[in-house]
Amino acid sequence: MDDNLIFSNIKEQEVISDIDVVKAYSILYHALVLNENDVYLFLSCINLLSTYAKQNKKKISYSFKSRIFFLNELLAYNDFKNIKVSYFYTKSQSLYMVMVNDVQFSFHNVIIEKGAWDLLKKYQAQLSWDGIRKQMCAKTVFDIALSKNNLTKQTRDYEDLMEFLDKKVEDFNKGLIKIDKKGLVNQSGDFV
Repeated sequence: MDDNLIFSNIKEQEVISDIDVVKAYSILYHALVLNENDVYLFLSCINLLSTYAKQNKKKISYSFKSRIFFLNELLAYNDFKNIKVSYFYTKSQSLYMVMVNDVQFSFHNVIIEKGAWDLLKKYQAQLSWDGIRKQMCAKTVFDIALSKNNLTKQTRDYEDLMEFLDKKVEDFNKGLIKIDKKGLVNQSGDFV
């Protein structure tokens, strides 16, 4: 079934759990991104965390959006297919849109410097907003992304991604790691 069709049928804001946040942070900072479905998962994590930040004001900051710069670097130095990007900037607002496999993600208040934007030339396209508020269905977007075929499913340390996520969730449930403004941290406040 078409992912956009699923997303457009969700009418109520989905609630994001702490477990979802633990998984999203873990993927965002540790997963390998080697193909389009990995990019889809990466973007779904940013979308999920943005939704959580709005639902749980002051619990986390938007610092995770800096991972968009990491993504742009990956895009610039690799040859992904089925990805398009568009960027609009004025003095009062900015909007960065990424379409991967016909699913569009959009992020406000992201600044992309001209030099970095020039590196993304092969992906640039005029995109118009698709009208689907992905934050309404952030949990569904994330779950679909995590279930996609052909995910690399490895961390950057070449661990199995699903086992890694299970371990992070277990550590969270045991109180060994927690969610705070910086992201996912251990009890000493160090980023994990």
